[in-house]
Amino acid sequence: MKLRLLALILIFSSAICFAEGERSDGFFNIVNEAGKILHQTAHSLTMGDEFIDEQNKRWRLEKVTGDNAQVKLVEQVKLPAAVFPSKLSSFSWGGKRGGSIAIYHSHSDESYIPSSGTSSKHWGDVYKVGEALKSALQKEGFKVNWSKNNHNPHDGLAYKRSRTTAFELLKAQPAALIDIHRDAVPLSAYKTNIAGEPATKVMIVVGKQNQNRGSNLEFAKAVKANADARHPGIVKGILLANGNYNQDLGPRTILLEFGTDKNSLEAAQRSATEWAHIISAAVYGQSGGAKPDQARGQRVRQSSTSGRSLLWLLGIALGGGLLYLWLSAGSWGKAIDRVKNMGTEFSSAFFSRKKPPDEDE
Repeated sequence: MKLRLLALILIFSSAICFAEGERSDGFFNIVNEAGKILHQTAHSLTMGDEFIDEQNKRWRLEKVTGDNAQVKLVEQVKLPAAVFPSKLSSFSWGGKRGGSIAIYHSHSDESYIPSSGTSSKHWGDVYKVGEALKSALQKEGFKVNWSKNNHNPHDGLAYKRSRTTAFELLKAQPAALIDIHRDAVPLSAYKTNIAGEPATKVMIVVGKQNQNRGSNLEFAKAVKANADARHPGIVKGILLANGNYNQDLGPRTILLEFGTDKNSLEAAQRSATEWAHIISAAVYGQSGGAKPDQARGQRVRQSSTSGRSLLWLLGIALGGGLLYLWLSAGSWGKAIDRVKNMGTEFSSAFFSRKKPPDEDE
């Protein structure tokens, strides 16, 4: 009986890790019925995943054959109206600038080969992309909470480690929480330019396994609508993937893939700077433009939802953890002894205590 329960726990945990994982042996070609490649991604794909392409066509994954993920057309998606597309750089909310955005990096190692000579290093290039977005958002009048927490290694548990960071960031009740990544596919999938200079396209990822899927998808659509109005084609698409990605914590939590490891860091930074205008319009321009008091209410509800979600997940995790300890230890007495010795191992496993290389010790 114990072995059967343990097997179920391990299978469940492995399924979650795989859903949020990435391929290490290549990438998937998302192809339509005619065999045309719509996109390429290293994200793990499963039956039922969906992709909204650059033309806002919604496709559903029907079959995987080798590296090809065949999709079937579901519908033409109608995006919300963009907000003042010709004046986004001077966009103001309720007559005054302001608001809060939070940024973090679940995959802390991700880097760009042309700039760093590697696709992975302890303090990845994605931190510099995050810094570029932070600086541009600050110029837009936002307060930006940018976490430099390191969640290495880049494995199936990275999102579990970054969950603590995401929850801490949400305590400040930001209008949006953004997890910045980069993909690992050929350069052609993400190559573009802004004002004649190299830049990266961006893919938006929305996790299907959370109660905020609907609201996060609507936010992603608002982001794409404003991106399309300012730079048509800069959004490669919206991937609705079979994972959580910590997006159950709030209704405006999204994952952004700034290019691929074949793009240069400078190209990704150029796109990140441009995205400050796009995010600004999407956050405070939904439904014709939310008034300041309405937006404050949305942030309060987000915080409340995050708290309930975390308590629910903590309850499941605690119950599962206690059951695992009992099964592996053989008795409650031995399980308690293990818990007493867990403190040091837990802290070292979840966060790197090292500082980024550009900071003083």
